[in-house]
Amino acid sequence: MEQPRKLTSGRWQARVKDANGRRINPTPGVTYKTKREAQEAQIAWHEETEGGTVDTSITFAEYAEVVIRAREGEASEGTLTNEERYIRKWLMPTFGSMRVVDIRHTTIKIWFNGLPRTSARRSAYMALSMVMEHALQDGIIRVKPRVKGATAFVTEVKRVFTAEEIWNVLDELPEFARVFYLVQWGGALRISEALGLDWDAVDLERGVVEVRQQLYKGKIKTDLKTKRARRQVRLTDDAVEALRALRKAQPSIGATPVFVNPSTGQRLMHGRAYDLWSMAREKAGVPDIVPQALRRNDLDGYRRATGDMVKAMARGGHSDYRSALAYQGVELDLDVTALSAMKKRRTS
Repeated sequence: MEQPRKLTSGRWQARVKDANGRRINPTPGVTYKTKREAQEAQIAWHEETEGGTVDTSITFAEYAEVVIRAREGEASEGTLTNEERYIRKWLMPTFGSMRVVDIRHTTIKIWFNGLPRTSARRSAYMALSMVMEHALQDGIIRVKPRVKGATAFVTEVKRVFTAEEIWNVLDELPEFARVFYLVQWGGALRISEALGLDWDAVDLERGVVEVRQQLYKGKIKTDLKTKRARRQVRLTDDAVEALRALRKAQPSIGATPVFVNPSTGQRLMHGRAYDLWSMAREKAGVPDIVPQALRRNDLDGYRRATGDMVKAMARGGHSDYRSALAYQGVELDLDVTALSAMKKRRTS
């Protein structure tokens, strides 16, 4: 649905597109005091000219499915996957059986305030907002309900697991999986980046890997997570030694997978890697440690060693400070350093 036009007088003019795609004023000579009144005039025009085809009985579950399908080709695969996940996990339990027209500001506010104050809450709200925006454009609702402050970013301070805890898990893994996670840790790689490594991207003499592709939904993709993700990363010594040993046992060359599942002889997949990690962490007595903790540990240590957040961002392939801070959880630590410097200047 077209957006009403705000006139220089401060009043609003309704706008619609006719059957030929031309933008017209459905109520010539009439203006409205509020944007909402203009939107209602537009909806009334659509209902009259289109024979009342707007289905106000459609449920959120039914409509969300239509919206996701409509966004195919418009949004990236990763975006669609995330939106589908948030809709399924966070929105369906509350809104799935409700009619879209019955979803009110108060309903959304109660749902939103009942969620944990994490970044996932914001993402879930954004997914809901996206669906409701489509409902507004389709004329199913007349006003899009909003919750003030719901889109504000949340920086979570996440625990950085110790090297000892990580080694305890690695020691419980079969050798091929141990090498995989050791390299992921030693290069601060994303799981998808490590799984996507081919031997022609590995320079054992320099101890460097080049991140140029990732494994996404079982397929190799050259589109990476961020514009900074394409990078060269120097590995830690233990990761390089593990790769050298793997190279001797697996002397393939060229664009062949570095990490192979012995059971299939094919590239190691997300599911198998994560299943092995889950079993190992239980045996090691660290049931809440996730694979991303390895990347977080490396980047946190690298930032502490260099004192340079920009270099840590480059190593991790981060495009913005907010992502780097949320991932490493060092915001308060940096505050301590800054405040100490301020105190020194004040007393000198």
